[in-house]
Amino acid sequence: MGTKDFDFSGYVTKYNVVCSDGRTIAPEAFKDCDGKVLPLTDCTGLQTTDNVIGHITLQHRSDGVYGYGQFNNSPLARAYKMIVKNHVATKLGIYANKIKETDKIVTFGVIRSVSICFNGANPEAYIDSALETGEVYMTGEDYNLYMEVYKYAKKDFEPKQGEWIPVSERLPEEHGYYLVTTDGSHTAVIDIAEYGKFFRKPENEYVLEWNKASRVIAWQPLPEPYKKGGAE
Repeated sequence: MGTKDFDFSGYVTKYNVVCSDGRTIAPEAFKDCDGKVLPLTDCTGLQTTDNVIGHITLQHRSDGVYGYGQFNNSPLARAYKMIVKNHVATKLGIYANKIKETDKIVTFGVIRSVSICFNGANPEAYIDSALETGEVYMTGEDYNLYMEVYKYAKKDFEPKQGEWIPVSERLPEEHGYYLVTTDGSHTAVIDIAEYGKFFRKPENEYVLEWNKASRVIAWQPLPEPYKKGGAE
């Protein structure tokens, strides 16, 4: 496929990878989808007139199904082109039916549509190539749609108080204090630590890290402080 024929490409699904629903796609489960041109949808994955943002051509490979996506010229599609350009959304997901499976191993299915999403079921299904098309010109409506999708993405990944986030997965986006779990000498310890840029003499520069002697292994936002009120 020529480079002018698509806006981005990537695996829409990978074989022999455990997905978030516990299923694993067996090799050649979707081989009949080779060459099909399917609807490309936004992060909701619903195939309606409003959120079909283009089409994607599938290519069956030995390790999965690869896709070449092209946006249409709708306002939502132009917003998503910017979303992809800015790497806000990098994951790809599929909607499939006629599934045949045994013990969580999918051996056959028919892919009906592909969506650009923020947290796909298959961890190895993502956009790995996006064309540099220069500036993406957006109208006011395009920009408003872009911000709606962007806020959806941020909300989807917004850390929630009460849920531990391993530092190996991601770190806080803002400087501040957080509830942390540190790797103690004998057992894990819950503490409060500051995360941000701190000047370190050995490096002679500002370093983005935890201001904590013990090694932080997980974090979460601090709970809201107690507020006196209500019935006494």
